[in-house]
Amino acid sequence: MIAANLAQRTTGRMRRMLLEARDAWHAAVNDYAVLADPQVAHNKNFRTVNGATGLTTITLVSHPVRVRRRSAECGCRRRNSVRQSEEILRELGYARRAFEALCAKGAVGVSA
Repeated sequence: MIAANLAQRTTGRMRRMLLEARDAWHAAVNDYAVLADPQVAHNKNFRTVNGATGLTTITLVSHPVRVRRRSAECGCRRRNSVRQSEEILRELGYARRAFEALCAKGAVGVSA
């Protein structure tokens, strides 16, 4: 559902929405090949951490500020994904019944 919605929008439109509506910092991903660059690896510009559910990993940009040659730790905290998903979908205009239907289909799951 989300992928289909995003496929209908251009990158430019999404960037404007993020900046204007939410004042969210963002950047388009140009190429993941940079992850294999030896200089990037040496500088530890990216960190791979466990996702919020613990079932997957995600790669994050490391914090640019270094203290004693180390960047701040980054990671994901476990969250109540159902509550968070319900809140997000409600902000997008979904009714409670629509949310419950998504839960029943498995589109919205509970964190382990």
